[in-house]
Amino acid sequence: MVEMKDLKEVDMKRVLLPVLIIGVLLLVGCGAPAGLSEQEKEAYVPADFVELNGHPELAGKLVFAEGPVEVLHVEKFYRAFLLCQAEEGGFGLYDVVYFDWTDAPDLMDGDCVFVWGVYVGTDSFSGGPKIAARLIEKHGRCPMPQL
Repeated sequence: MVEMKDLKEVDMKRVLLPVLIIGVLLLVGCGAPAGLSEQEKEAYVPADFVELNGHPELAGKLVFAEGPVEVLHVEKFYRAFLLCQAEEGGFGLYDVVYFDWTDAPDLMDGDCVFVWGVYVGTDSFSGGPKIAARLIEKHGRCPMPQL
């Protein structure tokens, strides 16, 4: 049995971030996306790395990003990848996570995608902004950004 004093010793970020991600995914209906109408897409704003990085208080913000899929990670129930978006003065590197929807596109490293989703805070591994995707649209292959 876990006692309260034991919970204080646990890194609360590691406990709360997955709970936050699952909660946000359930709220936005990520389990079964059927696409977004143009009117729904208007609610999403361009992801801005400088604004989002290190600002967990912005969790819940609807964002979209475009760029190549990098370091695709496939698990049984979800997939994750890095997305490198060209932004003013440089690049923004985002962690994108999504459940394995039946209508999700088959992705490979180097595929160009548009991602509409919810900013859910900072990734505990990479330290970068994490986006829980609601919709991913693949539009071919694109060259990897030259950093």
